[in-house]
Amino acid sequence: MFRLRLELASSALGLRADDAREEILIPSLKTFMDRCYEVVDGGSFVEAMVLMNLVLEGMAHPVYWYEERYWKAIDPYLSRLVRSAFVDETRHVAFGAHTVRSLLEKDPARRAKASRLCAEASAAMGEVFDHYIQEFVGLFDAVARMHPERFAGAECAPGHLIADTPYEEQVRMIRATVESEHARLVARAGLS
Repeated sequence: MFRLRLELASSALGLRADDAREEILIPSLKTFMDRCYEVVDGGSFVEAMVLMNLVLEGMAHPVYWYEERYWKAIDPYLSRLVRSAFVDETRHVAFGAHTVRSLLEKDPARRAKASRLCAEASAAMGEVFDHYIQEFVGLFDAVARMHPERFAGAECAPGHLIADTPYEEQVRMIRATVESEHARLVARAGLS
């Protein structure tokens, strides 16, 4: 379904789907994905869990709280879908943290290696999220400001209306939430 959507959108822009994918895949995300492929090719289940569950999903899932609040004002059904995705992702990352912790708790050398990988990958993924959060918030903020009557009650965080919160502050709040939630997850996995 996503592939078909990419092909249709690419065609509408006069691009091939592969060219559009390259437009979307910023260099820092491509580097991260290449590292994931290396780990998978190397056969390390634990390192793959660290990269996918703890870093990629672990840093992405806190962003759902912003999107849930944004959509609540104009599409409560979509807001509930986003909330359900958030809950599901929260379970995934908790399972990943538990699995990594249990697989590494008796092997300090492997835990240290996984901890270094997690720190390096988290820094790399931070660059990815910096880019996409700015794009994401910029788009949502612009639309909310174009239609202030529809987004009058939309919050970017509890008690913070989008209309009253500058774009830069919204970006800082989301990034701070990503960092704090990710740090808690990494600690639960025993890798901090």
